[in-house]
Amino acid sequence: MSLKRNYLSYENPILEESLNDILNYPINFNQSELGSYISFKKSTMDQKLRKIQNIYIMSSSKILKAKHILLDACHILNLPKYSINYSIEICKRILQKIDISISALPNIVGIALYISSQENIYSRPLTFKEISIALRKLGHRVSFKSLSKTYRKIQFFIKMKNKIRRSEDYIQPLIDKIIRNEKLKEKIESKWNLLDYIQKLKETSDNILRIFDSKARGGRSPYVFAVSSIYIAEHYISRKEGRKPCLTQKILSEIAGVAEYSIRENSSYIKKVLMNLNDATIYKN
Repeated sequence: MSLKRNYLSYENPILEESLNDILNYPINFNQSELGSYISFKKSTMDQKLRKIQNIYIMSSSKILKAKHILLDACHILNLPKYSINYSIEICKRILQKIDISISALPNIVGIALYISSQENIYSRPLTFKEISIALRKLGHRVSFKSLSKTYRKIQFFIKMKNKIRRSEDYIQPLIDKIIRNEKLKEKIESKWNLLDYIQKLKETSDNILRIFDSKARGGRSPYVFAVSSIYIAEHYISRKEGRKPCLTQKILSEIAGVAEYSIRENSSYIKKVLMNLNDATIYKN
């Protein structure tokens, strides 16, 4: 049976189709029928194209497998769509620059998730511990140690700098998330002027964070501390304005992707510090 199609292109170097033969897996054409090695120069055109096809299949299969692992991990971690897309792009960038084995793909996926969460300010920052737990649930042999080791190795090749985020960086993105929630937005608009609410919540949250220096924050997660500051700020301005608060710990935990007990623990710590301070330093009417 003669081949129906046989062509070379950038996206698919060679594609051959026949009734009995479809090339969808890599084949070793580096040896002759007698077993001796054939150099690339001495190979026929068909053998050269098949070698190119093997390279294409191997690289594309790694990206495809990594994408499947990443999507499953994102489902467990409950990440938004924009975080998933950015993680896939980082994963592709790493795989294009570094030649790795199939067994190392879960660690590369974990690093892509970590970098994506750190660089994207609208996403909840992930830790190696969270990522390793999610990947282990999928049956992959990933640990905190293996992720740390892989991250140190690829840092040089992809040339990515560590960005240290502060709680202040997350305030506006978190307020934007709150306003994008339709049910909560309706609830806020029934009690407040929306622009006035956003402005007062932002200012009060910033004022609360100014009280706490790096030592007072005691190594707490900047993201969780920002969420807790917004919770305290919203209750503070509601009390001062004589209105019922719109935010609860449960609603805020769902919007921000933070456990309720984390908000509760950080909020109680913030309250203890604010008890001894003048209201004018926190809220300006």
